[in-house]
Amino acid sequence: MKSIRLSGFLLTTVLAVNVSHAITTEIMVLESIPSKNAVVEKGQILTLKDGTIYHDQKPLSLPPKQKARVLFCDGKTILLEGEKFTLPDLSEKAKSECPLAQLAQNTEECNPISTDTMPDCEKRGDSSSRPTVWMVDVSTSATICVKKRVRLWRSPEQRQAAKLVLTHQTTSESITVNWRAKRAMLEWPSQMPIDGKYTVKLGDNEAKTITLRQLPVKLETNAMKMLWMIENGCPTQARRLFEIGNWDD
Repeated sequence: MKSIRLSGFLLTTVLAVNVSHAITTEIMVLESIPSKNAVVEKGQILTLKDGTIYHDQKPLSLPPKQKARVLFCDGKTILLEGEKFTLPDLSEKAKSECPLAQLAQNTEECNPISTDTMPDCEKRGDSSSRPTVWMVDVSTSATICVKKRVRLWRSPEQRQAAKLVLTHQTTSESITVNWRAKRAMLEWPSQMPIDGKYTVKLGDNEAKTITLRQLPVKLETNAMKMLWMIENGCPTQARRLFEIGNWDD
């Protein structure tokens, strides 16, 4: 009886080890060099399993002079080339599940995105669109990732003189500022902290709820910023960063 129990225990242990060792995770192609006739394309999701990268359920192999820069779940990137790849030591986070597929979705220019509310087909200099996706549209409830400098934006039809009331929902701290006529943008009031959930009311318009998430300074690369944005409720901004590489403050 002891022998049977011991065998069962060993079998269970082996299966557990095999299962944990066989965990698969996603990695994403950030860039193909050259992009023409590439084996893998920008935005394509690959699979990492047991130290091997798979493409269409086959181990990935790149022809001569073809390279691919890929993104792991911890924000690190590496450049792949050749038929076989020697991967560096990967962190546990790099090998864990992460929402990279969200970043690869809807990357086509002008594709409607419903996860949060960023304008599609942004045109720099067009008065009906925000100059950058970092700006906070006061007419729409949304979660927005921001940098140190925060600027509020309103659409042309709202550009009359009005009072803007900002209320921090956690502390109930409130501030009222005047937004002059014809002005599209307004600096975030210095007295109001930047991070958390706010009630925003512009003039007689319906109050909106806006959540600000401030990017940590330690995020050095665009890849790290993109993953942080996805994890903190800003997938559309992350996709824009992926599409254009970077955008101005």
